[in-house]
Amino acid sequence: MLYIDELDRLNLFQDLELLSVNEQKEFDEIATLARLIGLAPVCLITIIGKQKEWFLAAQGVPAGLSPDQFSLCRSVLAETEEMTVIPDLSKDNQYSTHASVERHPNLRFYAGAPIINRDGKMIGSICLVDYRPSKLTGNQRNALEILAARCLKVLERNKMLTEQRHRMDSNFETLQMIVTQSPHFIFTLDKNLDITFINKMSRFNAGDIINQSMTSLIHPHSRPAFLAACERCFVEEKIITEHFEIVADGNPVRWFQLKICPLKDSHPTVENLLLIAHDKTVQKEQAVRLAEQENRYRDIVENTSDMIVTIDINGHVLFVNRSWLETMGISNAEEVVGKNVFEFIHWDGLESATHIFEMMRNGTEHIQVELDWITRAGEKISSSANIDCGYVDGKIGYQRGIFRNVTHQKHQAQEMLKNQLMLNEAQKVSKTGNLEVNFLTGEVKWSQELYNILEMEGSKPELFISELYQMIHESDQEKSVRYIEASQHKQGPSHLEFRLTTPKGNMKYIDCNGAPFLTQDGKVTVMLFTLQDITELRQFDKKVFTAAVESEEKERTRMAGELHDGVCQYLASAGLMLDALNDKLQDLPWAPANSHVKQLLDLSRGSIREGLNLVRKVSHDLFPLEFYKSGLIQSVRELVSALNTVSTIRFTLEIRGQYTESDPSVSINLFRIIQEFTRNSQKYSEATEVVIKINSLPEMTKLNISDNGKGFDMDRVAESQKGIGLMSMKKRIESIGGTFNYKSAPGAGVQLRLKVPRNS
Repeated sequence: MLYIDELDRLNLFQDLELLSVNEQKEFDEIATLARLIGLAPVCLITIIGKQKEWFLAAQGVPAGLSPDQFSLCRSVLAETEEMTVIPDLSKDNQYSTHASVERHPNLRFYAGAPIINRDGKMIGSICLVDYRPSKLTGNQRNALEILAARCLKVLERNKMLTEQRHRMDSNFETLQMIVTQSPHFIFTLDKNLDITFINKMSRFNAGDIINQSMTSLIHPHSRPAFLAACERCFVEEKIITEHFEIVADGNPVRWFQLKICPLKDSHPTVENLLLIAHDKTVQKEQAVRLAEQENRYRDIVENTSDMIVTIDINGHVLFVNRSWLETMGISNAEEVVGKNVFEFIHWDGLESATHIFEMMRNGTEHIQVELDWITRAGEKISSSANIDCGYVDGKIGYQRGIFRNVTHQKHQAQEMLKNQLMLNEAQKVSKTGNLEVNFLTGEVKWSQELYNILEMEGSKPELFISELYQMIHESDQEKSVRYIEASQHKQGPSHLEFRLTTPKGNMKYIDCNGAPFLTQDGKVTVMLFTLQDITELRQFDKKVFTAAVESEEKERTRMAGELHDGVCQYLASAGLMLDALNDKLQDLPWAPANSHVKQLLDLSRGSIREGLNLVRKVSHDLFPLEFYKSGLIQSVRELVSALNTVSTIRFTLEIRGQYTESDPSVSINLFRIIQEFTRNSQKYSEATEVVIKINSLPEMTKLNISDNGKGFDMDRVAESQKGIGLMSMKKRIESIGGTFNYKSAPGAGVQLRLKVPRNS
């Protein structure tokens, strides 16, 4: 076991730096101590090689003799590598014939303890030898083993010190190279702050600056701080790093970062200073500009109305701005920074916020979302957010979000949506739609219900005002155009009722109300029209009016009958009795002489005849018996004939086509309209001529009536009691499904054009 491979052992020796070790003082002291403990004259401390031994100590070896003559460790410890004691070598079977035992120096006693390294390998020994037999107690044996271990520690410490010397030598060479080639200014100062060394990069002439005070190079503004920093370095014995202004040789003032390092050398206190100056002028100028930009940025961030939040990749808050704090009802950012941002997210949006956070942490660089916060008071704050990732060393390091408080807008939108839904429902129930027209751009917007009113429930094509115009009934188109044109100049609300035909062919009555939106100069640029489907109302009105007409006709018939059968009979009887009285008076002798009685009797008989004629005429107007006997055309002819007999106006009748009496209600209403028009002409028109034209076509009947009278203002008449007759005619026409056009103006007479479909 002792004789391990020589290369391995040499490696062990070299590892412990043994090849350079001679007899050292400390090993001599260990050997002396071993001699005293073991009471032996000779102690050897040996490093054992395969072919050679190195003696670190050889105490007690007589002059003129070699330590090799006393060393038995190679033989004794070769097998055991353990503590070995041989009391009498001359009596030992193995070593009694050894040269050192049989001959000079005639050794008799041996005690050896191996030196074992940390890998368990024996590299040497410490042994005691004597010229006479001896022995060791247990304590002496233990002490010798302890001294063997002490030898190993000395060897290891020797190695450590050697390595330190090598490192110091290497570091010194490196330091020399760094100082020589360093891009920074390097100075050494003595205790008075005088310069003792400068490197080449300092750009100063060494001959001009050595032994000058370093303070002469420091700008006056920075000198007090520089002196204080140097004093701290001397006292605290630590490196001080600060920025100072140095007046460089031939250059203007520049900023330097000075590292002031204490140098002790061999003294217990700091005697010199090492200054390493890093030129930070460019960085300083950049820092000033950056600080200015940061201040501007911070002003923007702090004063913006938007909320700004920065979090790290774990969701912890790094920064919040003033707007966020004020919105959340938090007074100090310190209450927030470091906390998890999800503590401030409203619970309704936690799942969504977590998903967004994970998306961005996994590489999504930008996202636009809506996020809800919860304030300290428990209020829900809605925000629209733009969130971006920030990178540190090429990896996502943080997330920054800009959040705009849209709570008010969202509440408004929700309220508007609610109102819109209510409006839609109300429009659906009331069959009302909206139409918005921009007169500047021509843009038209339609509400959903308007499509339903127009019976266009399927596709929702883009509609134009011209398409709506084409749906309007031809009789109402002209007034609709006038209405639209007037709306552009009228600053108040307006109203129009018209009829239209849907794409499905159904006619609808529309009640239209317009409200203008005015510019600052009072011009109408946008008009909002509300169109309500009043077809059912008009149909109901028609039924009511038809029922009223029928009731009226029945009442007319009843009244005509009572007048004819009652009043006329009484008047006729009264006339007959007056005639009989007149005959009796003729037989009286005094009657011819009494002319006054005769005169009264004649007047009474004449009044009764006129009254009878008037009652018959009223009865005929109420119930024209010939109408029901001979129909519309013949009744109109008789009416015209009668009018020409009693009126100063000339009435003309033109008949075209063959009129068919298909619906009595149509005929009676047409007759009543002609009666109403001729009656008005006689009362108000001051006309000399009235023309009545009836044109019977297969698909419709046309009625045109006109006079050449003084005419009237239709708008004024429509608003007065005189418009009742017009309204009555309009209702009659609508009740039979007809359309009409009534025209008049002062001095232009009156014209009525009427169309009634045959299938109405």
